[in-house]
Order: sequence, then C-alpha cells, then structure tokens
Amino acid sequence: MPRVAVNLDNISDGFKLIEPGDWLSELIECDEETSSTGNPMLVWTWQITEGSSKGDFIKSFTSLQDHALMGLKEHMIAFGSKGGEIDINTDRLIGRKARLRIRTVPIKHRETGEDMNVSRVDSVKPPTAGRASGSTRTVNSNDGRSAGRSSPARKPEPKDDDLPF
Repeated sequence: MPRVAVNLDNISDGFKLIEPGDWLSELIECDEETSSTGNPMLVWTWQITEGSSKGDFIKSFTSLQDHALMGLKEHMIAFGSKGGEIDINTDRLIGRKARLRIRTVPIKHRETGEDMNVSRVDSVKPPTAGRASGSTRTVNSNDGRSAGRSSPARKPEPKDDDLPF
C-alpha cells in the first residue's frame, strides 16, 4: 500500500480566480462532451496569453442542441466565420486566439454547499476586439460558462489558410 506524506495546506482546490476583464487567449483544446443534463456540448479550453493571468486556464461551453447554438456561433465568429453553413473539425482551431470577456460569479459548491466565487467566460470575440493587449475592464453580467484549471497537451500550430471560412 502506498504511503503519502505531503502538506495539503498549500494545495489549491483547483479553482483560481482570473481577474475580470477582456483577455487575449489561445485555444488549447476543444472536446465534444455530454452536459450534466445529457445534452451534447463542446468544451473549449483556453490559456490566457497576457496580463496578470497569463498562463492561467479557463473553459467555455457551447451547446450543440439546435435551439441553443448561439454560443457556438459566437465562438465561430471569433475565429473568422461570417456565419452561414459551417463544417469544421475543431482540431483545426487549436492554437488560434480569441478575446475572452471573463467575470467573477458567486456559486454554491456542488459538494459542500459553501458559497464561493469562480471565473466564467462571458463572451468570446475576435482577437482584435475590445481593449488593447494587457488592459482589462471589469464586467458585471449574470450569464456565463464555467472556469477550469487543467493543463491539456498542446497541439500543432494552425495554418491560416486551412479553415473553411
């Protein structure tokens, strides 16, 4: 049986708050998953590439249900789509950048019921949208997507001419 000897006092619970504002971020991973309600969705993993949160990871979530494709449309427009029909392997988006609007929202911890704050992606825009690199703007909104702190494997750099839009 393994023996473990560590000081858990300095280990985070996995949630790190990201300063609210607009942040240039790179798409690290995009996976198709099933939501807690059993519906298909995409989970987008981003790494912030500027400012005080540089290197931090956050996730955004888009539904794949026909009546709820607004978030997917927002993500595709951020990557250069003009709308209309799309047919793309999301692996081709890995390494591309977008500007995320991040905010802090209060939630109840799933297991303990304790009040806590988490960072959420409020919107995804083209990388040139919003403020200049490194500047932030606090936002107050009540709609968003959950944050995460994983470090997925990096994929090859994309080519600008390989997207269908």
